[in-house]
Amino acid sequence: PGDSRQHARIGAVHQAVRKAAPRGCRSRRQCMRQPSRGEATAAPPGPPPSAREAVLPTPGFPPAARKGLARGPHTLSTRWTREAGYARRLARPRLPPQQYKERGLASGFIVDAKGYILTNNHVVENADKITVKLKDGREFDAKLVGTAPATDVAVVKIEASSLPTVQFGNSDQLQVGDTVLAFGNPFGLEQTVTQGIVSAKGRSQVGITDYEDFIQTDASINPGNSGGPLVDSQGHVVGIDTAIFSRSGGSMGIGFAIPSNMATRIMHSL
Repeated sequence: PGDSRQHARIGAVHQAVRKAAPRGCRSRRQCMRQPSRGEATAAPPGPPPSAREAVLPTPGFPPAARKGLARGPHTLSTRWTREAGYARRLARPRLPPQQYKERGLASGFIVDAKGYILTNNHVVENADKITVKLKDGREFDAKLVGTAPATDVAVVKIEASSLPTVQFGNSDQLQVGDTVLAFGNPFGLEQTVTQGIVSAKGRSQVGITDYEDFIQTDASINPGNSGGPLVDSQGHVVGIDTAIFSRSGGSMGIGFAIPSNMATRIMHSL
């Protein structure tokens, strides 16, 4: 009787392994082979186990992975890995939503020793904070004095004194072909100077501002030049670099500047 009970227990184990084995297990030898890494193992001989108890999960997987043990060990190991990874993903702490601030670099020039600076309206429009960096490396928080969106002119002020200033020229006296220099901060490259000529005068219907009377130049103007001075061969400011025509985002030899005579009238009104 003892031998028959032991044979019954062994037979129950073999039957449970066959039920839990993957497809393709056609013989007892295949079912009783040593499991590979990541597969479940059979329970040692003991009291007659059920089919669910005959296959135990691989150590290291969470208790939730014990669900569905009626499937084969190979399939279970894959499922446990996915469930374990999913559990780890759920356990990761959620980060608070990130707040992004947009920053921009542009140009301007000092028109008064008390700290008044002339630039474009689109440079400072909707800005929460304006910082001015001078050539000597000093930085100041600037206050917006006034803007004229219709002509894209703006005036800001820093708390400083005895600052060097520019001299204005008469933009009405410019001739097509005259040499001009464009100063600015293209792509963050400070104190950049490019040379060109006056390509045309009185450009309008360009679609940039409401009131247009632009000086067209082929001096290289790029993003970051906005608000910088356009200077004649005598060193006098004859315009404010404002916009470019481009299909690539960079200079294509067509730039536009607000004439200095228009800019100074608006500046004094602001």
